[in-house]
Amino acid sequence: MLKKKFRRTFVFLVLASLKTLGHLFYTFSISYDKQHTIDWRKIKLIAFINHTSLFDLLLVCVFPYSFLWEAAERTMTPIAEKTLKRPFVGLIFKNLNAKQFSVSQKRDSSWDSFLNAIDHQSIVALFPEGRMARKNGLDKHGNPMTIKSGIVDILQKQNDGCMLLVHSQGMHHIQSPGQQIPRIFQKITIALETLTIESYKQQHDKKSFQDFSKSIIADLSKRKDDHQKSFLNKKRTPTAFPTSPRV
Repeated sequence: MLKKKFRRTFVFLVLASLKTLGHLFYTFSISYDKQHTIDWRKIKLIAFINHTSLFDLLLVCVFPYSFLWEAAERTMTPIAEKTLKRPFVGLIFKNLNAKQFSVSQKRDSSWDSFLNAIDHQSIVALFPEGRMARKNGLDKHGNPMTIKSGIVDILQKQNDGCMLLVHSQGMHHIQSPGQQIPRIFQKITIALETLTIESYKQQHDKKSFQDFSKSIIADLSKRKDDHQKSFLNKKRTPTAFPTSPRV
């Protein structure tokens, strides 16, 4: 019990420090799709959309400290083995979650172990694309960035609460893959979207899991494309962004 309390406190301090440092060196423009309030107590699944950089870690800056305290005890994230092996970044990722799960990015026993560990109290956070986009918009192998079916597997394990989609305009202006030194004092543009898990699954209910999976992936892909277009249109607009509330 004491070990769990220490682990929770330590993870919270890492997350809170990351949030505090993020607000010191960057500004955030945050928009909300429906209302400006989120019931953080209901969040069970967090999907960070448009994975472009290891500095996507700064997206935790949108979470209030009270939620970070809950997340420090309940959050679990599938982290690629190769990421955990990185000297500095791997150490950070290892200490961002209450439960550590190393996955091979394949449908094997490591992924099954992760899914089997999800329970009704879990808060699952992931990058549903499963890899980072390079400056040309493609992954490192030159393939288009797509939503992977892993998030569908996770939705199958969850029946209540809400899913939070954290849409990022991208972090290449701060640090792109391969770039050694990040830029500071930049603006990070984010859109938050909440969906009730039960009703969202019902909207995409199909006769087979394969059709259900295709429907979810198509919907999330469209939401990603729509938000990226919205970000681009706002960037072209000469008027300034409204001041975002501090979270």
